Amino acid sequence: MVSQTACKDIFEVYASQICQGFKGSIKKYDPRFWFQSRKAMPQITKGGKFIFGISHIREDLTIQIPEQAVHEYTLTNVENIILITGSKATGGFCITTYPLLSSSKLCHILTDCPQLREQTLPTGKLITYKGRGYTWVPIGKGGIISLTLELMRALSLQVHSELLAIRSSNIAFTMGAKGPLWEKAQTFNGEITRY
Repeated sequence: MVSQTACKDIFEVYASQICQGFKGSIKKYDPRFWFQSRKAMPQITKGGKFIFGISHIREDLTIQIPEQAVHEYTLTNVENIILITGSKATGGFCITTYPLLSSSKLCHILTDCPQLREQTLPTGKLITYKGRGYTWVPIGKGGIISLTLELMRALSLQVHSELLAIRSSNIAFTMGAKGPLWEKAQTFNGEITRY
């Protein structure tokens, strides 16, 4: 029979190997967090992407980022986030941070877009780089971001629009407004947390 200590050691090695996919997006590994996250975040299709939840744009133009996305992408450690226009299929936008982007293979975006890097362009004003729009917006306590009317128009969003928060990569996650995952989310039998 394997002792409780040996089981704990085996579990921690196994879980840390699984979490290597996060590539540092979780500052301190906690096995309890891994189990909680898996219970709270559905995988709508077999082998598909994980869903953090569904957020909606409020009347004051704010949107609550799902709690687990806030933790996984260490959004509590930053004052501003980078917002990138979504794909044609998914719409919406992607969210990353300056530390995540600057330490990735996509760091050339910040090198080639000094206005974005230095945050000298107005909040929410998009600049175009290689076919995508980029801007920055502040993020408040608890993962609340504020959009502008100009930004919402550019993203084809409006008050009460719902966005599906999707784990995309270790650099960014997507707040999708449409597409195949949205269709699957609407017929999903499990629970998807709404924010």
